[in-house]
Amino acid sequence: MDGDDRSKAALRTPNRDDVLVFGPRQPLQHFAWLGRGQATHDEILWAIGSAPHQTRPPDVAVGSLDYGLTAGGQMDPFAQAHLSELLSAARMGPPVPPADPDEQKRLTLMMFNAALAALKGVGAIADGEMADWTNRMLVALGEEPLEPVPPGTARLISFGRNGAQSPERPADPPPESRFLALVPADEPDRPLAYGGRIQILGIELYSDKVSVNWRLAPLPDPQALFVAELSEQEPDLEGLSDDFKKILRDKLIQRLQMQRRSLTLIDDVGTEFRSTGGGSGGGGNERRGHSDFSPAVPARARRLSVRWDELEFVVPLPPNRDSA
Repeated sequence: MDGDDRSKAALRTPNRDDVLVFGPRQPLQHFAWLGRGQATHDEILWAIGSAPHQTRPPDVAVGSLDYGLTAGGQMDPFAQAHLSELLSAARMGPPVPPADPDEQKRLTLMMFNAALAALKGVGAIADGEMADWTNRMLVALGEEPLEPVPPGTARLISFGRNGAQSPERPADPPPESRFLALVPADEPDRPLAYGGRIQILGIELYSDKVSVNWRLAPLPDPQALFVAELSEQEPDLEGLSDDFKKILRDKLIQRLQMQRRSLTLIDDVGTEFRSTGGGSGGGGNERRGHSDFSPAVPARARRLSVRWDELEFVVPLPPNRDSA
């Protein structure tokens, strides 16, 4: 490629077939173009073999901004999006509450620091941003942010008591689960405060557990349902393009919907029911699922109450059911 061809390639309007091209030993900030296709001979950009101090033509910088990547020391948007998703996952927590919350915090922070180190290694995040993102994770985990450490020093972060013993392994579940009865709920179809409706379709009683069948139709408004979580995510998305923000918000909403624990169960004799799993699926404007609880309903219980957020569904229990 001669000099004239190179100038034409560098100054033309970018398109989706352009690719990211680096010269020898160039850092991430010295890019020429970003795209997703393959470059032809006439599309090889002037960055090949150029020195880091060489001035970029204005159109190249403008074209790169159109794709969401910025230069001049600003954070890479793909790196920011990845860290934002890790923070959102930490705020939600695991689907099942951990046996050792402090150990869960330690593992989450360790994986986040590994991600920061990897991004720093490829030039996608600056030294000054490392401490800020670490503090964001600490806040997401319910801890206080830390003050900067003096130059040349390091900090060890730990959670809980040193040398804490791991909890004992729980007993194995019973080998057999017998179906006992399917009972309906009173007034099973109710409106939700954040839009949509919830229906409690029936409660399955087993010898070792309880399973609640439910249906959401029409679906609630996720923007109203997860307004607090979306507000917490907003600072992590600062500076990203609107399209990028929408993708990350939609992914967060999807994860929140999968992990949301809206349903709880109580009876009239004080049994402590714990969630043991479940599942859901749907399409269009509805979603069906089931939520399982353990242990079984005691024989002396005469009433269950299924709670979905602030709503309570009363479930009268048959007196002659077999709970043995």
